[in-house]
Amino acid sequence: MPHYKLTYFDLRALGEPIRLIFLVAKVDFEDVRIPFEKWGDLKPITGHGKLPILHVDGEQFTQSLAICRYLAKQFNLIPKTDIGNFRAEELVELLMDLRIEFLPFLLGSDPMKKAELKENLVNNRFPHYYGIFETLIGKTEGKFISGESGGMCWADIFLASWIDIFKNLVVPPEFLDQYPAVKNLYLTVFENEEIRKYYEL
Repeated sequence: MPHYKLTYFDLRALGEPIRLIFLVAKVDFEDVRIPFEKWGDLKPITGHGKLPILHVDGEQFTQSLAICRYLAKQFNLIPKTDIGNFRAEELVELLMDLRIEFLPFLLGSDPMKKAELKENLVNNRFPHYYGIFETLIGKTEGKFISGESGGMCWADIFLASWIDIFKNLVVPPEFLDQYPAVKNLYLTVFENEEIRKYYEL
């Protein structure tokens, strides 16, 4: 088994889906978490000046989605069919679109502006995207996005990770009740034994 080292900040965001993929696969990895105050010194010597970084037996790889896809393939967490894979990729790309719209709120410093952004996210943008997620997952008539019998794939883990982040930062807990298929996928992923241990549920 290769030696895996994941380097990211001491927060969830782009690093958390990668961590959860390791957990679901039950593969050991070195989880290096960098304090923000040290990032300035480390940035010039990191790949493309960005995190996360994955080292596999010392070889460095970057870009969070590329890392997720690579690990999913190594750990048999990719859909088996082209249609299942398309559904997974479609879901992830939509989620990244939502993340882009979420970032101005997350990174903003003006309280009044942040309140306006949050209101728009909760009342408009999140319902828009979660409605799409609900439709896509509902089409599969199963718990997971691929619609295949093999169980969860990396896109399910990716979506559940970000739903949990959004739940803690933006939308109220009852928001998910409006989207039963999304809620079911989220809860099913977080019922995974290794993830439960990680969050000490």
